[in-house]
Amino acid sequence: MTIGPIQNVSMKMPVEISKRDTYHHGNLEETVLLVARKHIETDESGELSFRAIAAEVGVSHRALYRLFADRDAMLWRVAQIGFEELLEACKASSDGKQGAEALRAYMYAYARYAFKHFLLYKMMYSLPLMREYNKQTPVSMQLKELFNLAASHAQFGSSSPTEIRDRVNRLWAQVHGMIGFFQCGALNAKTSEHALTYIDSATITFLKLET
Repeated sequence: MTIGPIQNVSMKMPVEISKRDTYHHGNLEETVLLVARKHIETDESGELSFRAIAAEVGVSHRALYRLFADRDAMLWRVAQIGFEELLEACKASSDGKQGAEALRAYMYAYARYAFKHFLLYKMMYSLPLMREYNKQTPVSMQLKELFNLAASHAQFGSSSPTEIRDRVNRLWAQVHGMIGFFQCGALNAKTSEHALTYIDSATITFLKLET
């Protein structure tokens, strides 16, 4: 099996918040989510409070409770946006490809998004996703679509549904683990681009053993 070179994947960047992005009737929720995301993507401490978000938006923190039941509900909405972007990146990267080539492109785009938005990615995976998985919520549906897209590329030969599920889980765990290893310094790579190359090579090795 020959797998061609990976092309760089163009990723959507988060919308920048400018001084003009202040609340006016009709877009408070959108503005709050943009500000919350900005805090998540720039604050290593992971601290996020309704009061801080409300102060930056220019409303009382009580106004946020009309949009979200609590801070966790707001985080789930930001995570929903992140998973939507991650899914679209994986779809775009594997579009027009098949089998191992498509699965490799999918995993490359997945890792690239994680490196580009690592603090957001970290928050997304800090949520109790397995508890969410069997619910009919936007995040659970995106998670299932992410998995099903990978599974559609992992049907090598006469693979059974169980084999496909296990193959995707093992490869996904490998890529997710190496992303975390790089961020904590355990993966010996100078930059995220070097780490991407390493992850891509590991994916190729995995696929050669599976096909």
